[in-house]
Amino acid sequence: MVITSIIFLIMLMVSLSGCLYGVKSDSERLVGSWRTDNELELVIFADGTCQYIGSNGVWELIDDKIWITITYSNGQNIMSYSYEFSDNDKTLTFIDAGNRAIIFSKV
Repeated sequence: MVITSIIFLIMLMVSLSGCLYGVKSDSERLVGSWRTDNELELVIFADGTCQYIGSNGVWELIDDKIWITITYSNGQNIMSYSYEFSDNDKTLTFIDAGNRAIIFSKV
């Protein structure tokens, strides 16, 4: 009886520990190429850089928001969005301060 209980506990711990390895951070989930229905493309790299509509920039997560700074030939544009994932991380929605949504699909 004791051996059976110990074996059961070991099997339970092994199966639960496998669940932890499949969990990705938001940073990991954001990395990749994303496109809107209007064909606007955002590419997010793991090193904190990004490309948006062909221009280079940087990104970071601060206080549950993504901050993106894009550098153009005539200056910079700093954007901040709340974000949420859906459709098994295949859809990314940015929500701006005016509560407008930008919906991206993973490419």
